[in-house]
Amino acid sequence: MSLARTTSSRLERLVEGLLAGVLLAALEGAWGQWPLLAGTTMRFDPAVPVLAAGLYGLLGGLAALGGRWGAVTALGGVTVGACLWSGEPGNAAVRAVMAPLATGLAHLALRQPRVLIALAAVGLVLPWVLPGETHPEGRSSRPDIVLVVLDTVAAKRTSLHGAPEPNTPTLEHLAAEGVDFRSAISASPWTIPAHATLFTGRLPRETGCHFERPLLDDNLPTTAELLAASGYRTGLFAANPWLEPSTGLARGFAAVHSQGLYARSFWAYSLFRWVPEAPYKGGPIVVREALRWLQEGGEAPSFAVLNLMEAHAPYHLVVDPDRFGAQDLEAVGERVFEAQTKGWWATGFPASEAEQQDAVRLYAAAIAAVDDQLAALVEGLASTGHLEQTWLIVTSDHGEAFGEHGVQGHLVGLWEELLHVPLVVHGPGLAPGVVEEVVSLQAIHPTVLSLAGVGETPSLVPWPPPPPRGEGLGWPGTGPGVAISEQFRPELMWAPGLWGTEAIGNRWDQRALRVRIGSHVLLEETPGATAGPSRRTAYDLARDPGERQPLAASQPGSPERAALVHLLESVRAVPDAAIGREDPELEAGLRARLAALGYLDHGD
Repeated sequence: MSLARTTSSRLERLVEGLLAGVLLAALEGAWGQWPLLAGTTMRFDPAVPVLAAGLYGLLGGLAALGGRWGAVTALGGVTVGACLWSGEPGNAAVRAVMAPLATGLAHLALRQPRVLIALAAVGLVLPWVLPGETHPEGRSSRPDIVLVVLDTVAAKRTSLHGAPEPNTPTLEHLAAEGVDFRSAISASPWTIPAHATLFTGRLPRETGCHFERPLLDDNLPTTAELLAASGYRTGLFAANPWLEPSTGLARGFAAVHSQGLYARSFWAYSLFRWVPEAPYKGGPIVVREALRWLQEGGEAPSFAVLNLMEAHAPYHLVVDPDRFGAQDLEAVGERVFEAQTKGWWATGFPASEAEQQDAVRLYAAAIAAVDDQLAALVEGLASTGHLEQTWLIVTSDHGEAFGEHGVQGHLVGLWEELLHVPLVVHGPGLAPGVVEEVVSLQAIHPTVLSLAGVGETPSLVPWPPPPPRGEGLGWPGTGPGVAISEQFRPELMWAPGLWGTEAIGNRWDQRALRVRIGSHVLLEETPGATAGPSRRTAYDLARDPGERQPLAASQPGSPERAALVHLLESVRAVPDAAIGREDPELEAGLRARLAALGYLDHGD
């Protein structure tokens, strides 16, 4: 009898501990995950709370065999310790109350089944009472529009543009059926200002959203805002943590699925804070959620933006990273990533030409991996009949350098390897073609508006666009054949002191402006923290595609040089829209994920 009573008591404590762990996961989710995702239209991924409940339940159940206070100590110790370990003592204080509260609720629920039933009912009913997406009534002949940004894909490294590795078969298929723009130029060599330009059609200095202040204010209407006002559903599905509400780049999107928010919802459960942060590329989830959202649109026209990160470093964290012959995958992949995060001059990368070439092969495989995700998107659209009514625009936000001008990675430098990106437009009834003329990614914004029938704006479709009306910078003021790119001082993105005192470090601490008319380029570099005058360098890409041989300054009378100088000085006369605005405060979790991708907290 005593043995039976003891067994029954232990079983009861085990069940109570299991229930306490589950309730702790529920409390943490209500306190951390729920407020985070409630402001978006992201679905609550059941895998996250279920996994948390399972881990906490197992821990609580085993600990409870030693008594109720054993469960409290174990659960409380893990939650508090995880928060202290991740440097969040404020969260630790709140969570210190959660463990005994969860244990007390578990004890009460076992003795008052009605409490347990009520808790279960809330969990079952809650998903059904959450506000759903509202669809605009009716649909005219307006098409769906999908903008796909293959993050960090340099045109020269794709087989579409002649690279030896066959890494972009899907992009090539779309190009063969649509229009392939062979000379598309980004406005910036990194994510934030490049996307701000994509979403507004304005230069980084006009958006005020760039290196020195990565926040898009609400003074400029975005593509998503204008389309939403005209009756379009708008959705953003982004693997890059920069593309979330805190940076302003999600403004105008009614549905937001951000891998940054997904990661923060995962970390809402403190037990997971023991797991080291690592870059998560997340392409399959981004494509899956975008396809699901597009299928739910019914008769309403939809505008979706996807950002896919497979080509971003670390290159080896993709499927089949050795598909093009890279040898020491992890070692070279980590070396490349370290060079991009700590500074290539500080790491000695590359140690040899063989190591550089291995990095190039890894990058080619990463591009193939992102092309695979593009294939999944195209197949999903085709299988549901959406492809035939969808305008698909595929491009990149910037390229990637492999030492061509002393740079590894991106962020700094205004050369072709960092600015020349693929651009393909595929749509219903579009005659296939190839456009060799220079186009700026500033043209994406008015092109999307034109396809949606919002206003009379010059567009890449049909090509060539009508002559621009009026004066002004960028598209349509400069029109086809012209591209403007800008670099602002990347001091916010890099740790203090990274540049050091050596000339190689100081060289990159500067603003730069690049204007291109046809094959002619004029680059102006203005030192930042270091003293020194601005310098201008001109190139003719028709004769010197690698920008290795600056043109002599003895040609001031040439029409091309005069036009370049006029354009450059016109751009310089436009004030930086960021002047006088408050700098953004980056959320701690966002900082951690950006650091994991090499944007912050660089150190030795």
